[in-house]
Amino acid sequence: MTKQIRWSVRFTGRVQGVGFRYHSCQVARDLGVQGYVKNLRSGQVELIAEGNRSTLRQLVDEICEKTHGHVEQWNVDEATATGEFSTFDVRF
Repeated sequence: MTKQIRWSVRFTGRVQGVGFRYHSCQVARDLGVQGYVKNLRSGQVELIAEGNRSTLRQLVDEICEKTHGHVEQWNVDEATATGEFSTFDVRF
C-alpha cells in the first residue's frame, strides 16, 4: 500500500472565485482524494488534501490547468495523513 500523506496547499492569484473551489473539489473527488478547499481572508485559497504523493501532485497540476492561469503561485507543506476526512468538500 502506498503511504498516505497530507498536503496543506496555499494558492495565490485570482483564486477566490466560486469556480476555483468548484473545480478543485471536482478534481479531488475524481482522484479519490479526501480533504477540503476554502477561501482565506488573506485572498489565498487553502486546500487540505490526503492521498499518495503522486495523486496529490496530479491534483495540484490539474487544478492549475483547469483554472486557466488563475494560480500565480502555490506553496505546499507536507505532513503525515491523519485520516480524518472521508470526502472532499468546500468549506466556508
